[in-house]
Amino acid sequence: MNGEGARKEKGAMSNDMGIHDSTGNVFEEMGMRDAEERLARAELARFSMNRLERLLNALDLEIRIQVGPRPSHKAHAGITVETVDSF
Repeated sequence: MNGEGARKEKGAMSNDMGIHDSTGNVFEEMGMRDAEERLARAELARFSMNRLERLLNALDLEIRIQVGPRPSHKAHAGITVETVDSF
C-alpha cells in the first residue's frame, strides 16, 4: 500500500470515531457513571502526587518510581513505598 492509501485509511478511521472537542472529563466522554466524582478523584490524586514529589525534592531526597507486573501471589496490584539509605 502506498503512503497515500494509508492516509486515506487513517482519515476514514478518524471520521468513524466522531472526533470532537473534549469536555475536559474523559470519564464523562466514556459514558462512565459518577463521571464528575471520578474526575475529581483523578485530579486530587495528581495534585497530591505532585505535591509529595515537590516536598521530597525540597528535602533533598531522590525519588525513583518503579513499575512492574503484579506478583503472582497477590490477588490485586498495589503500591509499596520504601525508604532506602542509598541507591
